[in-house]
Amino acid sequence: MLSDKKIVCPNNLINLAKKSGIVDAAIVNAGKIFPMESVYKAVQHELINELNKIENLSMTKKNIDIEDILKLTNLSENYSIFELAESYLTKNKKQVSKILNENNFANDECVLILRTILNRSKRLLKLKENQNQTGNIDLTISSFKPPIFWKEKDIVKKQIQSWSDDEVKNMIYKINELEILVKKNSNNSLNFVSDFVSNY
Repeated sequence: MLSDKKIVCPNNLINLAKKSGIVDAAIVNAGKIFPMESVYKAVQHELINELNKIENLSMTKKNIDIEDILKLTNLSENYSIFELAESYLTKNKKQVSKILNENNFANDECVLILRTILNRSKRLLKLKENQNQTGNIDLTISSFKPPIFWKEKDIVKKQIQSWSDDEVKNMIYKINELEILVKKNSNNSLNFVSDFVSNY
């Protein structure tokens, strides 16, 4: 919520972002006032870059729509951790790279990423063991408990075909080791996880 000291008009947003100095507005949160200057400095660099992209596009294109802005600012896709885990387990390096580049995962999300991949890996190991018993991938997937959602069946089939039993066991072991490392070195956790999901 902006204080009533000054109201910033959207038309002046570019000028405000480029202007240096103190801004008289403030953000009020839970009774505490945070000067807009500190918020401004925190996002100034990113905001100016995005606004410059839009400004440069406006010089060459007469009408800019929301789709142009989404493409320009790389906000057209916001992938989930689940999608990252599924892409990793299908060994889709291109999609994994795209998700890592387009999302801004925080350091504190790294354990969640690892746990998601770990849970999916354990399911994959059970599926591999069931497939070894039945000899039929489709029967393994359709009879698995808890049931696999119909939209996931093709992805799961590809995952079963992409990994050997030993590779899945080794991956589970590595994830457990990596989780300990991430918890001990939280500042570098995103680098550790990115390296892990980028290399099979």
